[in-house]
Amino acid sequence: MASLLFIAIGLSGAKILQMIILRTMPQRLVEVWAIILIIAALVYGALAILSGDIDALRREAIGVVVFTLLAYAGIKQHVLLLALGWFGHGMWDIFIDTGTIDIAPLWYGYLCLGFDLYVAGMLWHYHRLSTRRA
Repeated sequence: MASLLFIAIGLSGAKILQMIILRTMPQRLVEVWAIILIIAALVYGALAILSGDIDALRREAIGVVVFTLLAYAGIKQHVLLLALGWFGHGMWDIFIDTGTIDIAPLWYGYLCLGFDLYVAGMLWHYHRLSTRRA
């Protein structure tokens, strides 16, 4: 049950951040979410460094590269690649990272899952709205 609470907190945090971005720089929505995706991947890389776990560091380095490439492709090619990056990061949080890095508490993976899936869905919706207007 606690996992649902942390997922809800993650969803709420993403919604609040979305509102801030839309108010302050709506024309840069995709770029801002791309940068935040890279930062999200780097957080796990930093946790792996702090843990001293070489296997975790290798795994997270791969994640940083993959999510950075998806963020870049989302800006340069298609926003759905960025949405895929956020969805993938949510899955990474739960299936790869949860419980594998000792200094990242279990609740953090659930919080990130809620955040990441909200952003992926929001970007997919943004794409649908922008294609309807075109």
